[in-house]
Amino acid sequence: MANFTGLRERLDKHLGQTVPGGQTAAPIPGRVKDVAKRWARKRAAARIPEQGRRRRLRETARKLKEGLGAEIPLSDIRLSLFHMRDEDAFTSSTIARHRLVTEAMTRPGKTPVNVLFNAFFHIFERGSPETDRIYQHLRKNQASLRISSREFVEKTKFFDGGYGLDTIIDSVDLRNPVRSLARSGLKDDVQDSLYGLAIKCALIERTLAHVDLDAQPLKTILGWIELGERRRPDLECAYYEILLSPFVARDPSPDVKRTISRFLLGHFGDPRSVSWPKLREDTGRLKRDACMSVMVRWLDTGILR
Repeated sequence: MANFTGLRERLDKHLGQTVPGGQTAAPIPGRVKDVAKRWARKRAAARIPEQGRRRRLRETARKLKEGLGAEIPLSDIRLSLFHMRDEDAFTSSTIARHRLVTEAMTRPGKTPVNVLFNAFFHIFERGSPETDRIYQHLRKNQASLRISSREFVEKTKFFDGGYGLDTIIDSVDLRNPVRSLARSGLKDDVQDSLYGLAIKCALIERTLAHVDLDAQPLKTILGWIELGERRRPDLECAYYEILLSPFVARDPSPDVKRTISRFLLGHFGDPRSVSWPKLREDTGRLKRDACMSVMVRWLDTGILR
C-alpha cells in the first residue's frame, strides 16, 4: 500500500506545482498517466479483502444453484462474471455458470449489457458455451453498448464472426504490439485478459512462421507477454505448446532457442525439476511430454550458458 500512496502523492505534487508566471507544471506524459491509473485500479481492488471477495463469490454461486438469482445485486453479478473462470464455486459447477450468464442476460437496462461486454474479454474461451451465449446476446443488444464500445465493435468487426480476433491480429504491428492494440481500443487490462491471451497465442504462431528470417518480432511478443499480468497458468500452458511443438524434430537458431528458453523458464520453471501443467485436451500428456523433451534437450546442451 505504501507504493500506491507514494505514487499518488508524487502525482498530486506534480499537478499542484506552478512555474514562474503562475502556470501549472507541464502535463504528465500519457504513458505515466496510464500507469498511474493501473496502480489506482489495483489499489481499489486491494480494498476488497480476499476472504470477503471469495465469500461473496461463493454466496452468489449458492444462490444461483438454489434458483435465487433475483436476490443477487448487480455488483455481485459483475464480480462473479469476472471471476467465473478462476473461482472454484463456478469452475466446478456448470449450473452456476449457466445461471450466472442467464441472470446477467435477463436483467433489464443498458448497464447489464455493458457489464457483460466488459466481462466477455476476461472470461473468454473460444467455443465455450458461456462465450458463445454472451457473444450472441451482445450481438442482439449492441445498440445498448457505450459509445466507446460501439466504436471498438465497428473498428474490429467484432460481430462479423470470429469475435473480432482476425481483424485485430491482422492490424497488430509486431514492432510495437501494445500501441497498435491500444489503437484498436484494447486497453492494458484487456490485453492481459483471456481475450488478450488468444491474441498473444495467435501472434506467437505468426512470428514463429518467419523466425528463421527475423527473431526480433518473437522477442518483442514474448517481452510484451512478460510485462503483463498472469492470471490463468492452466490456460497459458498453450504458450509452451506453441513455442516448442514446432521443434520436436528440428532446432531453431541458438538465438531463438535462448529467447524461448528464458521465457518458458520464467513462466513455468525448469522442467527437469518442476512438472509443467498439463495441456488442455492432451490425453495421456503426450503433447506435454513431447514439448518438455524439447526444452530439456536445449537446457542439457547449456544453451543459456
